[in-house]
Amino acid sequence: MKLFKESCRTYFALPILTIFLYGSHANSSDIRIDALGGESRFLDDTVNLFRYPASAVNLPHIEIALFDDWAGAAYPLSEKHAIGLFFNRPTSRTHELRKYAIETGSEHFTQLHPKPWIDALYARRLGNVNFGISGQHYRDISNGAGYRANISASDITFGLGLHNKRNARIELGFGLHRTNLEDSVAGRSTRQTTEGTGWHTDIRATLPLSNSFNLFPIISITSDAFALEPETRKVSNWVAGVGLNSRPNQKVLAVVGVLVAKTKTKSISPDSGENEILELSLIHI
Repeated sequence: MKLFKESCRTYFALPILTIFLYGSHANSSDIRIDALGGESRFLDDTVNLFRYPASAVNLPHIEIALFDDWAGAAYPLSEKHAIGLFFNRPTSRTHELRKYAIETGSEHFTQLHPKPWIDALYARRLGNVNFGISGQHYRDISNGAGYRANISASDITFGLGLHNKRNARIELGFGLHRTNLEDSVAGRSTRQTTEGTGWHTDIRATLPLSNSFNLFPIISITSDAFALEPETRKVSNWVAGVGLNSRPNQKVLAVVGVLVAKTKTKSISPDSGENEILELSLIHI
């Protein structure tokens, strides 16, 4: 059986236009990201360091982030080197893992909340070319009498950045995912991960139109395949869009943009057979 679903979802933050009051050009709070419907790729700041790890050397700053239960710092060692280290930082990957856990497995498995134990990055500048690498590890385990539930995942992203004297830039990130699942209850067969691999590619250009306006075309592709056996599940996501930033002064940033997204989920299980869901989204900011 194949199921197809099409949806058009529109998010507005101060209809069509979002205006931020900035204390610093390099930092972005959760409130600002929420105002963009969770979309951060139209912002040229530290929130995208793990998506585009090579960009860390373009954002010299020291930042200690203490929001809810996560913290971290990004630090420039010199003009050519930068490092970053975060603990317990929530990401879109943790949301996807949590969403799957809620819908699948035993009562113990559905209670898991995987969070990143550690995020680390390093970036290096060589002339007009930047290189970067970042890694994340997520995990949550629940053990008790007669049961064991576990979700663990690791990601590694390689980054490349190119820039010229006009400050036009192209940033690329290519990442690999590994996911391990376990759901064991006494008296039942232990369910392990099927496949458990994935990858993602992010490409963004920064095109200065003037001293106050920057154009941000973006393309992102993600593919993940993980499920508890005997089910198989593959999720593919394509996103393309363009954003425009206007900065009339150092404390004000206006953002407008549009994204087109396509998500395809294909799953096969002995109980329900083959299911395929296609979602199309149009998002305005």
